[in-house]
Amino acid sequence: MKLARLVVPMAALALFAGCSTPTGGTAFEVAGQRVSMAQVEDAAAGCAGLVQQDSQALTGEVARMMLSGQLAEAVAEKTSTAVDPAKRSQALKQLQGEELLADEDCAVAVNGFADYAVINQELGQDKVRSAIKSLDVEVNPRFGGWDEARGTFSGTSGSLSMEDISSGEILGR
Repeated sequence: MKLARLVVPMAALALFAGCSTPTGGTAFEVAGQRVSMAQVEDAAAGCAGLVQQDSQALTGEVARMMLSGQLAEAVAEKTSTAVDPAKRSQALKQLQGEELLADEDCAVAVNGFADYAVINQELGQDKVRSAIKSLDVEVNPRFGGWDEARGTFSGTSGSLSMEDISSGEILGR
């Protein structure tokens, strides 16, 4: 199997507010909800087994997917919106991510990504953007720096753009 990028039309995100840099075992934190490096690495290993890729090569992509899930959760809470399981299932079909649910750790990243797609479609670009602007987002320096103006991780490890997330790119076969 190969790593493929599948695109679903979604609106682009712009600005993210309140950033600092966690260290050690924290991959990122959104609105006080911490995701550990171990969680990201476990999810990357699970996804890697399903797509026949090296888990280290997928760590950044999986972290980005998990971040999108945390953003979706925070926006849903902030706007009193719930992700309908049927709409999540539909998003997973569109993203062709259903097979990635076979691994429990990978499923966390994939479901988070699908939830982000649903929240963005339900609320619309402007409302999601507005809700995210007020969130405190912290990113581990391992992923580079967080550029509030561009909504990206940037650094020597490459760039993980939130615009890529909003384009619907996902791991697949």
